[in-house]
Amino acid sequence: ERAESEAKEAAELATLRAEQATRQAEQDKQDAIDRERERVQDEKDREDAAAKAREADRAHKAKINNAAVKALRNIGLSASDAKDAVRAIAKGQVPNVRVIY
Repeated sequence: ERAESEAKEAAELATLRAEQATRQAEQDKQDAIDRERERVQDEKDREDAAAKAREADRAHKAKINNAAVKALRNIGLSASDAKDAVRAIAKGQVPNVRVIY
């Protein structure tokens, strides 16, 4: 009887440990899935923020360049000459002159 009882307890303990191991493995798997989802979302958020920053920078530079074109037009340059001058300045093709964005 005692041997049967100990064997039964050992079997129950083994079953319990196996169930715990299975639950732990499932939890570890779910944790890994959650971490991967979070990593992907973080990466997407960084990409979205970078795209938004690039768009804001482009809009800011366009505003500055348009103001420069307008100023050059006000002193008598044609629209195309003013645009060409601002493009050349922005690209650094005009020595000692630069646009500060």
